[in-house]
Amino acid sequence: MRYEAFKAVDPNEILSEGMPLATLFHSPTDLSSALIQSVHLLRNKAPGIACDANGYCKIADLCTALRARMPYLGYIDRNHIVELFFKDRQRKIIFSGPDLVKYKIKRMVEPPDILYFGTLRNLARKMKDRGIYSGTKRYIKLYVSEEKAARFASKFATQAKDRVMALPIDAKKAYAAGVRFSSYEDGEYVVSQVDKEYIRWPEKENSK
Repeated sequence: MRYEAFKAVDPNEILSEGMPLATLFHSPTDLSSALIQSVHLLRNKAPGIACDANGYCKIADLCTALRARMPYLGYIDRNHIVELFFKDRQRKIIFSGPDLVKYKIKRMVEPPDILYFGTLRNLARKMKDRGIYSGTKRYIKLYVSEEKAARFASKFATQAKDRVMALPIDAKKAYAAGVRFSSYEDGEYVVSQVDKEYIRWPEKENSK
C-alpha cells in the first residue's frame, strides 16, 4: 500500500521506529499531521481547550479542536490521541488518568542523590538482571521518597499476595554518567530507563 505525501510531513521523521503502519487515521501521514497539530493546540492553549493548574487539558476538548482544525480527518476520539502518544518518537504529550493530556515541556534537571522506584516484590527480581525500563511508555517515573514510590506501586497490587517495595536508585551516579532526568511534577522525575548498576539493592534482596 502506498501513502500519498501530505503537507510535506514525513512520518519517518517523527514517528517511533519499529511502529506498524496500521493506524486509526486514514494514513501514517495523516497521523503525523495530527500529532503536529495536537502539539500546537496544546502548547498554545487554543480556544476551547481549558487547562487546569498543572497544565492538563481534557482529551475531549483536544479532539474537538483537532476536528475543527483538520475536518478531513473525520471522526476523532480518545483512541486516536492515545495512538499519537505511543507512536510519537519524542513523546511530546503525556497523560494523567483516563481523560487528561498536556504538552510536555522539556525540563532537564539535576536530580537528588537518591530517588526511588516503586514496584512489586515479585517483579523486582527481574530487574537485577535487566535494570528498569518500560516496554510500552518508554519512560519510567522515580520519586523523591519511599512513600511516594510505594504509593505508585500500590496501583498494580491486584492480589492479596502482592507486596510493594521502593527500590533506591543512585540518581547522582546515573546523572554523572549522562542519564537525562526530567521533572514535570513536584517530587517526581522521569527517565528513559535505569540500568541495573544504578539500583541500590537492600541487603536482604541482594543476598537472594
